[in-house]
Amino acid sequence: MSLQFLPFDRAGAQIAAPYFKVRADRFCDRTVGVNYMWRAPFQGAYAITNGCLILRVNYGVKGVHFTYPTGKDPASALTALERHCRENALPLQFAAVSDEEVAALKNRYPSVTVSANRDFFDYLYHYDDLATFAGRRYSAQRNHINRFTKQWPDWTYRPLAREDVPAAQAFLVEWLERKKANGPLSRSEEIEARGCADLLEVMHDFGMSGGILTVGGDIGAFSIGEALGDTLYVHCEKGDIRFPGVYQLMVREFATHNASPALRYINREDDSGDAGLRQSKLAYRPCAILEKSIVVVHDGKE
Repeated sequence: MSLQFLPFDRAGAQIAAPYFKVRADRFCDRTVGVNYMWRAPFQGAYAITNGCLILRVNYGVKGVHFTYPTGKDPASALTALERHCRENALPLQFAAVSDEEVAALKNRYPSVTVSANRDFFDYLYHYDDLATFAGRRYSAQRNHINRFTKQWPDWTYRPLAREDVPAAQAFLVEWLERKKANGPLSRSEEIEARGCADLLEVMHDFGMSGGILTVGGDIGAFSIGEALGDTLYVHCEKGDIRFPGVYQLMVREFATHNASPALRYINREDDSGDAGLRQSKLAYRPCAILEKSIVVVHDGKE
């Protein structure tokens, strides 16, 4: 039977979720949150075959890409995917491929091209580093936080509850307006903001966690994250830069309030090639930058 790719909507997210739990590479691309946030611009879809999950994304001029099958029988799933690509005149190409999966694809196919895009590498941090900002290398972050807490001593942090969602949505709209007032938004910024709005609507249904930082009773920042295995993924983080230090404090408080013995890492995801965002993510001292490959197969086989 031919593969059937279905939209990565709410129902699809529930079906895909168990397959993400067996991943070991800590890529944000294999989480419910990322796939749900970016499903519209990349036409995100999924298929289940031979006990495996395959994700599909459309990168526009670069065409349709698939993920390496996750599950019990990836070899048989690849055979089904090869047939699907032939039947639909699609190139067989893979995105967000780990080193182990690259080796498997090279072993299976006689001719492949492997490349990588630095803009989409994930930033991984030791959990305790962001929860404490301890040591000399985090003195800048501590200084930002200290200035913030002295200037706005009435700040509070609380989990983002269902009843907080409308207020967080309103804050996101205001955040966008302030950004636009300082210059045009990039396409990536606009898409990411829409994805954050979508995720706010469903985060509690998917068992995600969120946090709100208030200043004088008003929202100054919020975050949405997803714990999977030993890693906390930060999918969305928005703060009001009229309160210098609000982002550093949000990073620390979100990590502190979501800590558990199982969590060893925090994945703050990629920088999309944004120079300012790259500088910010590097300033938090990642313990690793997770490289992800693109693999194009030139000569598939049945």
